[in-house]
Amino acid sequence: MGSSSPPQIREEKFYKSLEGGLTKINNECIAMNGDEKSSMIKITLEVLDELIKKMKEANKLFEWLYNKNRYVGSYFDGLRVKEATEFDIDVVLKMPIIYEKCKIRRTKAYPGSIDVNLSDAKLTGDKLTKHQNETEEIYKWVDKDGYLSHRKVLKWWESVFSKLQGLTALVVNNKEYKITAFKKSGPAMTAHISGENVDIDVDLVPVIEFPKTVSPPHPIRWKDQEGVWYIVPKPREDNEFLWRLSFPDQERKVMNGLNKLKMVNRFLKRMRDVFNWRPLASYYIKSIFLWEAHERKEKKDEVFLNKNLGYLFAYFLGKLQWYLERQTLPFFWDKEMNLFVKINRPTLEGFAGRIKNVRAQMDRHIQEANTAELEKLMRSLFYPAKESISANGTDNSSRSNETFLLIDLEPMSENDLSPPSFSPPDFFESTSSFELFPETFSQSSNIPSPPSESQDSAISSTSNSSYNKRQRSQDLGNSKEKCSLEIEECKLRVQIAEIDLETAKINLRAAEKRYDKVVLEYNMLSKITD
Repeated sequence: MGSSSPPQIREEKFYKSLEGGLTKINNECIAMNGDEKSSMIKITLEVLDELIKKMKEANKLFEWLYNKNRYVGSYFDGLRVKEATEFDIDVVLKMPIIYEKCKIRRTKAYPGSIDVNLSDAKLTGDKLTKHQNETEEIYKWVDKDGYLSHRKVLKWWESVFSKLQGLTALVVNNKEYKITAFKKSGPAMTAHISGENVDIDVDLVPVIEFPKTVSPPHPIRWKDQEGVWYIVPKPREDNEFLWRLSFPDQERKVMNGLNKLKMVNRFLKRMRDVFNWRPLASYYIKSIFLWEAHERKEKKDEVFLNKNLGYLFAYFLGKLQWYLERQTLPFFWDKEMNLFVKINRPTLEGFAGRIKNVRAQMDRHIQEANTAELEKLMRSLFYPAKESISANGTDNSSRSNETFLLIDLEPMSENDLSPPSFSPPDFFESTSSFELFPETFSQSSNIPSPPSESQDSAISSTSNSSYNKRQRSQDLGNSKEKCSLEIEECKLRVQIAEIDLETAKINLRAAEKRYDKVVLEYNMLSKITD
């Protein structure tokens, strides 16, 4: 089941040479275009606003229960890789109940989930009179003992979209966007939307929000992360009354300001995609970073959080290997739940074996200053073979005028290294079905060779002036990295502000329409009275 502690890795300076290459990889195949991001989010929010209107028109109960949209998932967490083509939206339902009187239970047999009993939560008096219709409808979702069924809620959710099957297009700002499909995917109904420069999938999930005055049951983590939280009707065959817990706001708080960790998270997701490891869900990878960020913040370990990108990449590769070897990844909010529970053992072992081999070869190439093999390895992690081969079979993975990784490795003595992270590796252990180096990646002719003995002598006799220049260059490089991270953080804050602004506009338009409706009804009633 793997070691009880994560594998050790070399000291920070050992991996410093990876930083330039990882930055280049991020720019080429991971980071999203800023203009594209802004455009996509604007269009998505506008189309979503129009779709919600249609849903209200199609289903009276949805009109009664609809509260707001919550923007969740990789894109809004700053963890999306490359393209803004998929968006996750939680559609928050406002239930006509007394939330504080709900009986919420978490049982040992089902960690990570709860059931909700509404027997004592029913509205009374004037509130019940005001919400009589929707109350009668939602209590059709509970059983005779008062437990809320996720299966019945999802059946209703599907029925809302079934009434939209004739909807083939939405018009927003005089532009037409086609709706080509509504399909079921877990608790979500996915709408595929296409139009001018747009081709996106939007996952719409119904969720119920609990106020911060109601806490989830022990032993679910809560004390240090108060705020609203959600339950999600995730389908399961064995128990229709279980609801999955969701804490998107609290998770953003845990990861707030940790841009380097977010970047490494995106590296691991990209690597997962290149390896085609479909069972390894994005949330599983994110959970590794949630655990680490929480523990480091608890210890006030700012040193770790600000280590160089190369070190952090190597560190989290080791952490991923460790969780895979243990075949256990605890859910951050309820550690008794194993997120890997549905991935079979051979798959987890295969994934762990490949990560182990990648780490072993990466360390060996750095230690031997073998830039050619290191470049080949890094390309195999982040660039699918089809992106490196042209139609006529020419290898485009190396460029004639630049070194891909932008690194200049020097041989390192044993005195410069921390103890090895593992014993001499068996490069083919657990990887018989994987090809670590696709033949499509060739060596770049411009990668610098390791320094010779004569070069070492020349370096050792360099003047103080040259040393000062190198030191100044290193300082400027560090400053450049910090400035780049500040820019990325500012961009993310701008993006979040844009989302908040668009949400406010949507709420304003909705409020204005409600006002107009009330005024119209009031005027009509006044005429009748007169």
